[in-house]
Amino acid sequence: MKNTTKNKEISGKEIDRKFDNGEDVLEYFDLEHPIIENHSNEQKHVTFIMPECILRIMKFFRVATTR
Repeated sequence: MKNTTKNKEISGKEIDRKFDNGEDVLEYFDLEHPIIENHSNEQKHVTFIMPECILRIMKFFRVATTR
């Protein structure tokens, strides 16, 4: 199959600048043949310390927290 898209090359900083300025950046992406990366759904256990007042607020809004 022949690739009919003619995508331009651009640096990450330049595409960020164009996007932040509201310019169209879709011409830099191959929308017909995207590369899909598989990300792991593996879960990790993380422990961190935060102020008690934040925990109370989280509990108030019933954010999923366990101790």
